[in-house]
Amino acid sequence: MKRWTRDPLVHFLVLGAAAFAVYEVFGSAAPADEIVVSRARLRQLATTWQAQWNRPPTPEELEALVDSWLREEVLYREALALGLDRDDTIVRRRLAQKMEFLAADASSEEPDDARLVDFLERNRARFREPALVSFEQVYLSRDERGERVEADARALLARLRTSGEDEAAGDRLLLPRRHERTSTERVAQLFGDGFATAVEDLEPGAWQGPVASSYGLHLVRVSRREPPRDPPFAELRERLLAEWKSVHREEQLAAFHRELRSRYRVTREPPVEEALD
Repeated sequence: MKRWTRDPLVHFLVLGAAAFAVYEVFGSAAPADEIVVSRARLRQLATTWQAQWNRPPTPEELEALVDSWLREEVLYREALALGLDRDDTIVRRRLAQKMEFLAADASSEEPDDARLVDFLERNRARFREPALVSFEQVYLSRDERGERVEADARALLARLRTSGEDEAAGDRLLLPRRHERTSTERVAQLFGDGFATAVEDLEPGAWQGPVASSYGLHLVRVSRREPPRDPPFAELRERLLAEWKSVHREEQLAAFHRELRSRYRVTREPPVEEALD
């Protein structure tokens, strides 16, 4: 049964049945020159109104909604009769999107925990939390200090190691002095790849440096390192469910496209290379 319910062809048949049901409900079986304002259509118009105005429409308001819908329906049918939907990029794209929405609805399902656990095991790297580092840095500007910057950095490093904390030390930098539980990727985004790589090699505890960044030089003290972590299933369940649905939807849409594409013979005229000349 599970294998049957996962078959893309079955999903496509369900989609077709759903489309046929909608076709029947809204009176599309009527002759081409007849427009039926069905009970379902009236209910849809009233429901849309109530969602917008937080109250049901009056009889007069509902009649106005029907008149507006009829005007749009007549224009729509006449536009189709004239072929105005053809070679229109916006219309083509919108119709293609609606087909994908229907296909996604037809293939939606709720996985049980066993399938989520299997998804986690097959995608463990995606959910692994990276190594984290907590550190503080003191900045020295090359622009302000010029050739003295390296000598100043060494002198300040000696003072920090001897005297300890000095909140006033260093030059002004818009980035924070302290960074808690930060990934290497984030450190690289803030300070550059070279700085991030150097910080990875620093032992926690003492002030060290100078370490170069895209801004200048820094004295750095690493206070804590946390290794990569694989969170347990219970902690990840909601995220797993969301990502499983996203992946499953993309897989089903791809199968849906393959199934539809197999019904058509594609002829390229002229070949792509000639079209680009």
